[in-house]
Amino acid sequence: MPRKVLTVQENRDRIVRVGTEVGAARFNVSRKLFLQAMRDIEADIERNGGIYPYANGRVSVAEVVRRAGKSNAYLRRNGSEQLLNLRQEVAVWVIRVNSAIVNGASVVRKMITVRVREAKDELANVRQAYAEAELVLSETLAELQTCHQEIKELRAANASLIEAQSNGTIISLNVNRD
Repeated sequence: MPRKVLTVQENRDRIVRVGTEVGAARFNVSRKLFLQAMRDIEADIERNGGIYPYANGRVSVAEVVRRAGKSNAYLRRNGSEQLLNLRQEVAVWVIRVNSAIVNGASVVRKMITVRVREAKDELANVRQAYAEAELVLSETLAELQTCHQEIKELRAANASLIEAQSNGTIISLNVNRD
């Protein structure tokens, strides 16, 4: 079956349609990358107690673009309405996140000081529990040694009582039970 010959206008329309579909698919992939980058940044902030650990503690549009793996000019270029909406969405998100994160050297220093103090307290508790466990262990080992000595003495006393009671008629087969 012979291929249909397209007119110049039909060919242009086909190229526009296919190009639009490909462009929309590429944009959707980029949009998903931006949304994932924003989720990752929020997770980093939550994991670090309200402090963003990268980019000097500030979230910016450029940081979102970097985390999305796109070029710096991606959101700056003039493009479709979708791109403008994405740019605006990212900018609004950045403002919202920056208002929620802890920033400022003195505030961050205080938060880190509190975390260090909590870690030191926890370390002191672990050391105290370790020292107590060592004391219990040494007491238990001493008690075990005393019990072993007592068992030896009782076995010896038991053997002498058996021998005395039998008047030498019973011969012990197991002289040392240790």
